[in-house]
Amino acid sequence: MAVVGYAVGNILDDVAREVDAQFEQWGEQTHPSLDAYAATWLGTAERVAEEYEIPTATRAKFLCENAREFKRMTWAHILIEEVAEAIEAGTLEGEGEHLREELVQSAAVIVSWIKCIDDRNSGD
Repeated sequence: MAVVGYAVGNILDDVAREVDAQFEQWGEQTHPSLDAYAATWLGTAERVAEEYEIPTATRAKFLCENAREFKRMTWAHILIEEVAEAIEAGTLEGEGEHLREELVQSAAVIVSWIKCIDDRNSGD
C-alpha cells in the first residue's frame, strides 16, 4: 500500500522551505560527503564510523533487528541504521550510486517518521 501522496507532499514542501532557509542563511553549501582524512587515511568503514561517533553499519543493523525482536523498534533505530549504511557506502565506494541510494533511504525514513508524528498529532 502506497503512502498518501498529499501528506508526503506537505512534508516535502516543508523540507523545501527549510532548504531555502538554509540557503538564505549559509549560501550554497558544497561540503564533501565525508572527511577526506576519515575516508582515506583511516581506511576502514569501522574506523570512519568511530571517527563520526556512530555505530558501524553492521552494529546498527544488529541493534535495529534486536529492537524489532524485543518489540522496542523506534524510528531512531531505523534512521541510525540508514545513516551508518550511508557512511559505510561513502567510505568504501565514494560518491557513487550506492551512497546516493543510502541517502535516499535515509531521507525516506525521515519523511516517514515526520508523517508518523503528523498522523499521531492529528489523530489519524
